[in-house]
Amino acid sequence: MSTSPDRSSAFVRLPPELRIQIYSQALTTACEVWVIDVEGRHEQAPPVPPLLQTCQQIRAEALELYYSGNTFVAQVLEGETNIARAWLGSLSSGAGTHITELRIEITSDRNLEPGCVGEEPTGSAWRQFGHDIEEAGIPSRAVSVRMGT
Repeated sequence: MSTSPDRSSAFVRLPPELRIQIYSQALTTACEVWVIDVEGRHEQAPPVPPLLQTCQQIRAEALELYYSGNTFVAQVLEGETNIARAWLGSLSSGAGTHITELRIEITSDRNLEPGCVGEEPTGSAWRQFGHDIEEAGIPSRAVSVRMGT
């Protein structure tokens, strides 16, 4: 009886503890991961890191680490939530539950009126944005809002 050669990669044959250390080095950063409208290009950044697109086993092992090990910042300029909402919609099923820090930075090109800083945003677009955050499964304790100029 002949046996077929093992076709799995050398990487997935490494001990799980070592793979987790490699994932941590490759997927987490001390910097923030920004979801932003960059110079009007309306990017849905950040894309899923290439490492998480290599195979199902690596994705299953490392996805939680990517979302739990990074701080995500969604910049909202002048109340425009479309970019951040598109990013929320692009999260794979269950990914949002692993996010431990999502900061929403509300910025404005104009001066805010006195009393505006620190107030919660209102209106139907913001209610929908909040609903999208809930639908993505992001825990409310992980979400903070910062107002600025």
